[in-house]
Amino acid sequence: MIQSDYHIHLTYCDGKASVLEMAQAAEKAGLKSIGFTSHLPLKYPNDWTMSTEAISNYLSKIKNTQDAFEGIMAIFTGMEIDYYLDSKVVSNLAKEIMPKLDFFIGSIHTMGCFSDGTGADIDYTLEIFTQGL
Repeated sequence: MIQSDYHIHLTYCDGKASVLEMAQAAEKAGLKSIGFTSHLPLKYPNDWTMSTEAISNYLSKIKNTQDAFEGIMAIFTGMEIDYYLDSKVVSNLAKEIMPKLDFFIGSIHTMGCFSDGTGADIDYTLEIFTQGL
């Protein structure tokens, strides 16, 4: 069986550990390969995706960790990228970032936005989900 995990969130979004901490934990657990997939920023305000300003640091930290673990464990650069139901596209930022990644996870976290510009989140609170419907 292949021992891998390709859905790892970091402190750049709603994760609880740094790139290095997660790589060390994965190595200790015996994984042979991992992929980091912090949430790309949404076009709606939220408190669980990475900031646009953090993207270059995210990519750099992963590259440094890939170099440090070379020959020990394969580490891949990814992101969780949202598809927007209301516009039926991914964001322009996603289109810009995707060629820099080894892979991405496609997700749908919102049904659109409310009149105040906040996202009608699918998996945040039941109240917001119900309002979004």
